[in-house]
Amino acid sequence: MRKEYRETRFPYNLVNVRVQANSSYQLKRVIEAVGIFLMIPLLHFYNEEPGRKTIVNKWLFYVFYPLHLILIWLIF
Repeated sequence: MRKEYRETRFPYNLVNVRVQANSSYQLKRVIEAVGIFLMIPLLHFYNEEPGRKTIVNKWLFYVFYPLHLILIWLIF
């Protein structure tokens, strides 16, 4: 009896794993789409003029850029 239960249950486990992998892929696609739409306001306010060049802005960029890449790497 137990052997029959295992044989009938095994294919359902494979289907479940495939569904979970597919939904993870879909979540990544949704995050990509949201990121694209969040760029629209930034592009709207772009005026082709350079910003202020201060020491704080320079070091903020030098610290922020690698940290956000590490954070993205950790998430995905």
